[in-house]
Amino acid sequence: MKNNNAGMTLVEIIVAVLLITITTIGSLQFLIYCNKFAFGADTKIMASNFARETMEGLYRESYDLLIPGSYPATVVTGQGFDTSSLCTQYGGTRTYSISPVLHDSVTNTDYKTITVTVTWNQ
Repeated sequence: MKNNNAGMTLVEIIVAVLLITITTIGSLQFLIYCNKFAFGADTKIMASNFARETMEGLYRESYDLLIPGSYPATVVTGQGFDTSSLCTQYGGTRTYSISPVLHDSVTNTDYKTITVTVTWNQ
């Protein structure tokens, strides 16, 4: 009688190592994708926080002091936004623009539209 329990052949070992390598590479690519996705979410949250901070500063201003035009966020009267950390750390800027006075004929009120733009390079 012949003994069939001779062990694993070289071909079986190569196939097993190949399968383990493929699954490991796939897992690493998934982790890299998740890391990039998380970084993208962080930057969106950071941008919305910078924009919200700018809007809060403008909210505290008198309506008459909000002169139409486009400005860097550092010129909010009385608030003195410090964008130096944003510029130093991320190479970014915060700007806002105020539209001319618009009149709503339905409610008979005047209003201004404020747009905040946050940009940086990563």
